[in-house]
Amino acid sequence: MTQESALLYLELPSSVSTNMEVQQLMDASKKHLVAVFNNRKIPRDELVNISMAGLELILISDDILPNSEDEVSDFIMDWANHHYPKLQERREALSSLFTRFIRFPYLSCTHMRKLLVCKDIDKAALLECITDSLLFKEENQLRKHELTSTDSTQKQFMQRSYKWRPVKVVESVSPR
Repeated sequence: MTQESALLYLELPSSVSTNMEVQQLMDASKKHLVAVFNNRKIPRDELVNISMAGLELILISDDILPNSEDEVSDFIMDWANHHYPKLQERREALSSLFTRFIRFPYLSCTHMRKLLVCKDIDKAALLECITDSLLFKEENQLRKHELTSTDSTQKQFMQRSYKWRPVKVVESVSPR
């Protein structure tokens, strides 16, 4: 399967995609696209050519294995710069992609600062996401402290219980 054929299968009309065989083909296409994204040997130039539908399928998957959420953010920026040369269109696309697919609590503070000065993203939407993620991180830390200080048997469950979204994260959020 190629990247192009996988994208074509995923764009089939809903009347065709209800067929069981076609559905299996679509599932295989999704897996293929995630594997392409996870393959570090594929040049980034090839990946940025993927369509918006393909990008969304990759980003929504819990099977992507980035080195960090910063890497995902940088890839989305590169993708948007490639597909939307006009600032207003790029700003709309990035605002939509960032608010729906970036897991802000897992971004580094350095990367959040970098995004705050970026002119390509709507500041209001970005500030809301960053504020929510910082509040989540702080609430998460307080809740962890509460639970672990009252019952030592809870420590083993803390990291599994308080993930923002079920993702495989290489970079962990460290306590202050």
